[in-house]
Amino acid sequence: MTPSDTKSGLNQTLDLHFNYTDKKDTSLEYNMGYKIDWIINQQLVFLKADFIRKSKNQTLNKNQGFYHLRWITNITKQIKPEAFIQNEYDDFISLSNRIVVGGGYRVSLNPYNVHSTHSGIGLLGELVKTTIPNFEIVQRIRMNTYLSMSRSWNPWITSYTLYIQPAINDLSDLKALVIADARYPITPNIFFKSSLSLKYHSEPYDTLNAVNLELKNAISITF
Repeated sequence: MTPSDTKSGLNQTLDLHFNYTDKKDTSLEYNMGYKIDWIINQQLVFLKADFIRKSKNQTLNKNQGFYHLRWITNITKQIKPEAFIQNEYDDFISLSNRIVVGGGYRVSLNPYNVHSTHSGIGLLGELVKTTIPNFEIVQRIRMNTYLSMSRSWNPWITSYTLYIQPAINDLSDLKALVIADARYPITPNIFFKSSLSLKYHSEPYDTLNAVNLELKNAISITF
């Protein structure tokens, strides 16, 4: 979404997911996502947050969280400066904290089309703290490039985003992320949502996998 994509005001989305397993062990998993868009005078500010909490036999095992705050404004119909700050943690991959600050320009590739396609380029700085010995703190300056598309395949609404983030001082240190979402309307404000997230790091810390895959299904409510 960009400042010119919709009318001024507040738009909010809440995603809810719950999973219960009772086999040899009992496990509970809660996943909640929240996104708020505020558009005023061709300025867009949005906050996105996701939380996962997983417990086994009434003992907390894993936590995962993600916060992203972004500001976008219009120079022209096609060119939009943006800035963002992000924080995340993920016990599943030994990530205790990752702070990202960056900015750049977003370019709308079809500003007069109902389907949204845009790309962006900029820089980001990241401070990574892990629980892995010899990788407790990692700092990088990275180029941030992405391509994002959304389409409506009645009644499905789909979106796709590809991020490529090479380190400035070492191009072999590459991070990439693919996010794909599909939403099916149950009512005008309630959707079934399925998401795929594929993360790649060419130089994973210690014994971590180079590729991490997440699949999520949720009920999404807009208001």
